[in-house]
Amino acid sequence: ATGDGVTNDTAAIQTALNIAGKKTVYFPAGTYLIDSLEVSVQFTTIQSDTATLLLNPTGSFTHALKLTTNFLTITGALIFDGALNSNYDSTLWIKGGYGRYESITFRECKLAILIGENGVNQPSLSEMFFSKCITNGCRNAIEMYGIFSVANFTDCILIGNENVAWAGQDGTTIKNYGGRIYCENTYLYGGSSLTQPVIEVNQAEYLGSFYSGSMYLNNIDSECYGKPFLRVTNISAINLAATSGDIFIAN
Repeated sequence: ATGDGVTNDTAAIQTALNIAGKKTVYFPAGTYLIDSLEVSVQFTTIQSDTATLLLNPTGSFTHALKLTTNFLTITGALIFDGALNSNYDSTLWIKGGYGRYESITFRECKLAILIGENGVNQPSLSEMFFSKCITNGCRNAIEMYGIFSVANFTDCILIGNENVAWAGQDGTTIKNYGGRIYCENTYLYGGSSLTQPVIEVNQAEYLGSFYSGSMYLNNIDSECYGKPFLRVTNISAINLAATSGDIFIAN
């Protein structure tokens, strides 16, 4: 990979990721232009020395980096630069659980983190730990699906709907469709919209399995500016249990 910000480094990086089981893929400082990448080998570590993954401004992609297996680590200081492009459905798409992700900055991305998949009650999406992650100028910070999904965010800055490029779009910072999200020592901000909440928890029923839709907030600093902080809704009114989800707010 060249890391010059001009050459498309997708093929070179993907080759490294494909053979890196139980090894580390290291990104020296630089800007790496990419289309979309996938990590499908367990125990892979991505280590960055303040490297930037620049999302391709042309084309249409479901993700920038998709994780489809367990026991993955991202460490160092990795930056995703979306450059306010709407042609990526998500930036970091996690379809495998049991991972640790730290010091990741999502800059001007449409959706920073997608966990699970809409309409799919996928198992084993649990024990994901995020620390010192930042969303800056993004439309949405987190979108999570699935009754088995459990994600922990500590010492993060999560901001949604922060740029005029996303004006008129749904800029909810955190959308939780049935999973369990734990936020601690984290700053939450929801942008300028007065109707869209900072957090939306959707408790839904899918193919007979209840989405739990739980949210745990502890020691949170949030700025709302007259907008809703938390909205709890039911996607479906069929066979919903009154205790299908929990909202826990402390400190």
